[in-house]
Amino acid sequence: MSQASAGAAAASRWLLLLIVLASLLLSALVPPLQSPDELDHLKRAYVLSRGHLLLQTPPGGSASGGAVDTGLLAYLDAYWALPFKPQQKVTPALLERTRAMQWSGEKRFDTAPGTGYYLPLAYLPQAVALAVGRHAGLSIDVSYRAARLLSLLTVLALAGLAMRLFPMPPVVIGLLALPMTLFQLSSATLDAVTYALTLLALACYLHAARARAATRPGVLVAFSVAVFIVITCRVHLFPLLLLFAALWRMTGRRAVLWAGLAVGAAGLAWTAWALHSTVDTRVVVGAPPRTVLLYYLTNPAALPAVISDTVAAYWHAYVETFIGRLGWLDAAFDLEQRAWLGGGLLLLAAASIGPFWRWRRPEIGWRLLLLACSAASVLLIFVALLVAWNPHPARFIDGVQGRYFWAPVLMACLALAPSAEASGRLHRGALVVAQVVFIAFSAYSTAELLLARYWVA
Repeated sequence: MSQASAGAAAASRWLLLLIVLASLLLSALVPPLQSPDELDHLKRAYVLSRGHLLLQTPPGGSASGGAVDTGLLAYLDAYWALPFKPQQKVTPALLERTRAMQWSGEKRFDTAPGTGYYLPLAYLPQAVALAVGRHAGLSIDVSYRAARLLSLLTVLALAGLAMRLFPMPPVVIGLLALPMTLFQLSSATLDAVTYALTLLALACYLHAARARAATRPGVLVAFSVAVFIVITCRVHLFPLLLLFAALWRMTGRRAVLWAGLAVGAAGLAWTAWALHSTVDTRVVVGAPPRTVLLYYLTNPAALPAVISDTVAAYWHAYVETFIGRLGWLDAAFDLEQRAWLGGGLLLLAAASIGPFWRWRRPEIGWRLLLLACSAASVLLIFVALLVAWNPHPARFIDGVQGRYFWAPVLMACLALAPSAEASGRLHRGALVVAQVVFIAFSAYSTAELLLARYWVA
């Protein structure tokens, strides 16, 4: 690695630490369980902490779930109504009551169907924190906040490793510092860990694109593990499997190809099992996934039509929820703030993207493949929700949120990044200052919005 590359990588890691610290401070402002479906995510982490990998569906049951400590369920119930009452604030009485709640040791079945589709390896940090808190006699509130903290530290470790392997362009820091990302990093859902794992997988890929045959085996192992965990809880990232073929060509190691086949087979097997075994009656699709897929395969014009109609109707909502509509989508920035945040991200993207005519010949293949993975991932977002979350046949595809596009945007930006970092010290310094300013503005705006939503009457 050149001196310029080493300096850029070091700067990225310091900026990552700044982002993590900002998320840690924001975590103090976010009441428990305010990320979408975080209650179900916490139940799934608790079930995993008891050593159960799969959810269960009782005979005659209407949804999948697991046995959950009744003390934890009471804690969840205390915050359940907050997302659905936009004018309600956190009160001292609520904080005092929930901080006193303890593990009961008694368990009751409760549903968490939306998480049944995920292989819960990405919940390991939260599960470890809940298990330690339970066995150490800590309160449920302290255990929950430990789950947030351990998840955030896992992000720091994984993303820090990614930035050691490959110097990230400024837009990556921008994506990590978006209000929506900062908010998810401060929660106990699996978004934070999957963001970091995706970044690690792509860093391994880009590292191998430079090192070629000199790529260390550990990098390829890290890539395989990261991709496996990600695709088993984020089905729209299955196109990452295509990168195994490129790694095989770049490194000349047949074992990479076999690893890709094994990861793909295991990922498909899990997805098929999860679709078959998870009972989720929140939305009545009206047909099994196989029937819905067959319908669109035999009607080639139907899928592009429903996707284009959906994008035309909801593109503004995708932009807003990509930048940040916080809470259970009940805390929105005003148009001016979104414009400043979006403009700042676009400026960082402009500083991170190089002209395609300067691509070196050996780079063209891996760059185009990464762009293809990005496009395929976007398509799968719509297909997955069309199959599993919308009555068939659908006029529009409901359920798509802007934050789902975080990984595809990351792929596209890394595919278009220039071959070499800025060599001028002044240029590198200006980029670092721009990233610091963006992080500070995003964190300040996010804190202001959170205070208004949850604390200030």
